[in-house]
Amino acid sequence: MEVVGAVVLAAVLADPVFSESDDRVRIDKSQAGTIPARFDESSVRPELRDLEASRNRGGLMRLMHAGEEADAILAAAPSGGMAAKGFDASRETATSSLVGQYRIIHFATHGFLNNENPEWSGLVLTLVNRDGTKTDGFMPLRDIYNLDLSADLVVLSACDTALGKDLRGEGLVGLTRGFMASGSKSVVASLWKVDDRSTAVLMAHFYRSMLQDGLTPAAALKSAKEAVRREPGWHSPYFWAGFVLQGEYQNRIVASQSIGVRTPAGIVLTLICLTLGVIVLHRVRGRRKQGPH
Repeated sequence: MEVVGAVVLAAVLADPVFSESDDRVRIDKSQAGTIPARFDESSVRPELRDLEASRNRGGLMRLMHAGEEADAILAAAPSGGMAAKGFDASRETATSSLVGQYRIIHFATHGFLNNENPEWSGLVLTLVNRDGTKTDGFMPLRDIYNLDLSADLVVLSACDTALGKDLRGEGLVGLTRGFMASGSKSVVASLWKVDDRSTAVLMAHFYRSMLQDGLTPAAALKSAKEAVRREPGWHSPYFWAGFVLQGEYQNRIVASQSIGVRTPAGIVLTLICLTLGVIVLHRVRGRRKQGPH
């Protein structure tokens, strides 16, 4: 896991490892026979069964441009951020208290939608350890509801993340609602299965417009869509129109120094102000003791 910059603004979880056949996995050939080929479906959580079935059908391919997406986001953030890529893009990282401290949380991974049981929907994070053994990397809706966030924005750069099931008396139950219930002021999510490459380009434009040009998230998303639409071969709405913003849309996300972080110049200025304050206080007290002439 890499932390860029002294004062962090964005936490990015991107490009998880989904399969033991991934080039990033280093399997000891002598132990290969002991590595389970799949989860034991009789013992895993119910939501993992559908996920594992999708994985076995080849539905969880590596997102080849997700790493580029993460790099572009951190480059756009003037005060840096945290990059959790590959094996570090794990369920443990996503649910840690550290992530809850960031103003922007970005997921570049696969989303998993269950229309019949929306509580089994979730985000897919790293499913395989460095040695090829399986790990539980699925973050279902109930885990999302249990997060303690103070984020201005959560971005779900994955497929179908704005969808859910419309329950009578409850409204739309899905990932967006889960993140807003856990403390995020707004969420950017997708309405369909988005393209990996065009999404990475759209997100790069989005973050530059928001963090460098000072646009609101809503205006920045509109600007990013227009930029992608002008790209050759990406005129179709499929490539640029899939993401929507829900929640707070007027506030600008401005990078600022956190409390307690002082620059050398700031320390000197603070000492000068304190010294002048002490001098003025002594003079005022001296005049009061002398009384009127």
